[in-house]
Amino acid sequence: MIDLDLPKPDQRPPCEWDLPGVGDGADVFALLCQRADVSVQWETLQVRTRRGGLHLYYTAPSGARLPSTTGSLGWLIDTRAWGGYVVAPGSTVTLPDGTGHYRVQHSAIPALLPPSLFKLLQPAPLLAKRPANVPIPDDRHSAYLRAALDRELAHLAAAQPGQRNRALFGVAAALGELIAGGALPEQPIKELLEQGGGDLGLPRSEVVRTVESGLRHGARRPRRLTAA
Repeated sequence: MIDLDLPKPDQRPPCEWDLPGVGDGADVFALLCQRADVSVQWETLQVRTRRGGLHLYYTAPSGARLPSTTGSLGWLIDTRAWGGYVVAPGSTVTLPDGTGHYRVQHSAIPALLPPSLFKLLQPAPLLAKRPANVPIPDDRHSAYLRAALDRELAHLAAAQPGQRNRALFGVAAALGELIAGGALPEQPIKELLEQGGGDLGLPRSEVVRTVESGLRHGARRPRRLTAA
């Protein structure tokens, strides 16, 4: 399922999508298809969401296991596939910003996902794993830092489908606090997180963006280890 969202009132498109005629996820999707030299396949099951967005349902080739994604295809575009879940048409959802319904806008048999879009959603091939090499000073804090690193990586590895991007962000933010405080080196941690996100099957572009965002978030709250 391809989820085409509407922007929130104060939400502006990133530079890549700040273009004439691009105002929501449907516009981004149309432009994405144009760049891929394919026609937009609107003749498929369409569901209007509670906030006015659009869910487009497609079928993947037999045997394919595509991961769910968050923003990796483009601005305001998420996808739900193997292991993901969606709010079904006919549902009523109440959240802090209001109550709304999910209704079928166009009833049709889900169309086959165009090959060019299928290719964009395929997870990147796993790189050969390298031994984790995070230099940690051999001092009174070394045991704590190694335990903290092991704990965060274990949390990431245990993330379930649909929660993996959020888990990657959270782990990057937590370790980013220690990096900003000077307790851990940035580049080895970044490489370790990118490898962990790839091991979960997340698309490479999504992994890189999420790790960078999480590290920046953590850097706002440096955690400095004090002397005993």
